[in-house]
Amino acid sequence: MSGDAIIAEPDLVWDTTLPVAKPPDEAWAGRYGITRMGSVQDGLAGPLLPRRFDPVLPPHMRSLAKDAPAPRRLRLGDMVPDGKPGSIGTVVELDDERRTMVIDTQWPSKHDKPGLRYTWQLNVIPYKDNTSLLVARTRMVHVAHKTVGRVWPLADWYAMRLIAEGVERDDLAPEAPPTLCRKLGAYAMVVAGQLLDKRRDRH
Repeated sequence: MSGDAIIAEPDLVWDTTLPVAKPPDEAWAGRYGITRMGSVQDGLAGPLLPRRFDPVLPPHMRSLAKDAPAPRRLRLGDMVPDGKPGSIGTVVELDDERRTMVIDTQWPSKHDKPGLRYTWQLNVIPYKDNTSLLVARTRMVHVAHKTVGRVWPLADWYAMRLIAEGVERDDLAPEAPPTLCRKLGAYAMVVAGQLLDKRRDRH
């Protein structure tokens, strides 16, 4: 992919591919398209999570409300938070024709060692029956514990599944009652958000 040259010799690299029940143009730049992902306070569409999370998440972690004005799109140079205090994610490539976007993220250094750096490239490609595939490639360098780091692809797959559902969300459609698994997932998201807030408060 075009972003591979940014980190030429990664410690870890993997691809994640998930179907999205939206045509490519909507998955790319629709109201909840991936190029609108980012802080609602910055005029974007939020973290692109399924709407079942909205009742349990604090306001700053929710996706854009259905009655809010249309969000803007990401631009080259925009910062995208990844949840790590002090981390900086920057949009370094955005190509509408190829429907590909690259975000380059740097974590702060620790104990005089360089912090984790990773690129996250997102592609939207046509699939079947007017649907899309969301393809993500992650390349990491300066991974502190490479053996433990092998859990990253699994965590990323779960996060990407939520993002795919967020891209698919239709706030006008009736919502099915949440399953126990989805309730537990929503609770885990709340706890993770509370822990991040506490860490930010300490810093």
